[in-house]
Amino acid sequence: MKRAKFFTKSIVCFVLIAVMLLASMPAFAVGGSSTLAKKGDTYIVNCSGLNVRKGAGMGYGIKTVAKRGTLVYFNFMTAGWWNVTLSNGIKGFVDKQYLAPTTQEYTGYYAITSTALNVRNAPKQTAKRVATIKSGATVLVVKLNGDWGYIVYGNVTGWAALKYLGTVGSSATVTCKTLNVRSKPSKNGSIIGTLSRGMSVDVIATKAGWAHISYSVKGATKDGYVSTAYLR
Repeated sequence: MKRAKFFTKSIVCFVLIAVMLLASMPAFAVGGSSTLAKKGDTYIVNCSGLNVRKGAGMGYGIKTVAKRGTLVYFNFMTAGWWNVTLSNGIKGFVDKQYLAPTTQEYTGYYAITSTALNVRNAPKQTAKRVATIKSGATVLVVKLNGDWGYIVYGNVTGWAALKYLGTVGSSATVTCKTLNVRSKPSKNGSIIGTLSRGMSVDVIATKAGWAHISYSVKGATKDGYVSTAYLR
């Protein structure tokens, strides 16, 4: 009996130690990459709609559905599910197989400088064209592959040649102590971030007293809307 109890306790201890070790390990990134996902790493939704759930499992309710091209930020992993924060501030659990990693360097908003921009399904000139975007439009570049950038424009995603993209808008400086960044150009928009006095932002467009801006936080490019009254 004593041996049986000892054996049972040993198994329980072993299981507890294994669980603790697994919980402390960082999550492996998507796409078979050996890169480890760290808190704050940026990913992009690469399916038509990704369910963001209230808990780590299919049995939990859906908080919202993230559209293709939505940027998310990794928080932690549990039971094989990733807890992420969406660019609008909503947090929840997602299936990581529907996310693709982004590169931080040179990502952000760019304007199309050619008469039209062909968007392709792979980063090469001979790849199938999936869309064409007119000149003057602003696209979000989320990752790079040589001279090509993976872009997001509304529901359109794909690869475009970087030589047809140029810097967008102008820069501005925050003039108030704390400036709320909102999810839409309205005081009713949810607050998705804050900016401090003296911070520099890129102005993508302005309309009716609101500016659509992009800014950098710990190496990640984010965007949102702020009142033009507090920019100069």
